[in-house]
Amino acid sequence: MRRARLTRTHKQLRREVRGRKISRLCHFTQERSLPLILEEGALRSRAVLKLEDLPHHPNDSWRADGHLDYISLTIHFPNLYVLDRFRAQDSTRPWLIVACAPALIWQEGTCFCPRNAARHSGDGIASGLEAFLSMFEHRETDEWGERRATHLPQCPTDLQAEVLVRSGVRSDDFLGIIVRGPRQEERVRSLIQSFGVRLPIAVSKTMFDRDAVRNAAWNGRDIPLPF
Repeated sequence: MRRARLTRTHKQLRREVRGRKISRLCHFTQERSLPLILEEGALRSRAVLKLEDLPHHPNDSWRADGHLDYISLTIHFPNLYVLDRFRAQDSTRPWLIVACAPALIWQEGTCFCPRNAARHSGDGIASGLEAFLSMFEHRETDEWGERRATHLPQCPTDLQAEVLVRSGVRSDDFLGIIVRGPRQEERVRSLIQSFGVRLPIAVSKTMFDRDAVRNAAWNGRDIPLPF
């Protein structure tokens, strides 16, 4: 599917993304949700899943930011602060990360939030270049607003900052799947092959380690991945 013609703002966003060398967006989800994602050929928003009466497993029972027709992603690294909270509720449930193309940032309808979008019921969510740039600002008055000189340039100041993509993310924009270990890789690879889909899989325990990800972002030491 061809993308819509880019506006001036979208071109400015694209320039910023490329200048910061942003190579991926991340969306974590339960492994049991992968069959529906592969069958639909997309990550669908909660509103779309409900409208089409599709079986789904929302990460939480409520969406505090109020944006039910949007998929939440983070830049470069997953939001492990939130994922750790979900994992604490049920440590037996496996999770995975869907890595997505950064072109979603300059897609029509995409919004941004410089912090976790659920904070203050989503009042920090906005669209446009200024909203995107606010994710990389140094804010001395903000608990998560310190941006050190060593901070990875592709990472937002607050690692929980969000990119919200309207309606969903098509599989054309999937870069690959990140799993935690070799056993999960076997399960996921088998499932992907059963759908006749070609999608790279990367094994990275570090990408599920909140302290390791935070230290990588703050100290400018990236975590190597093939996508």
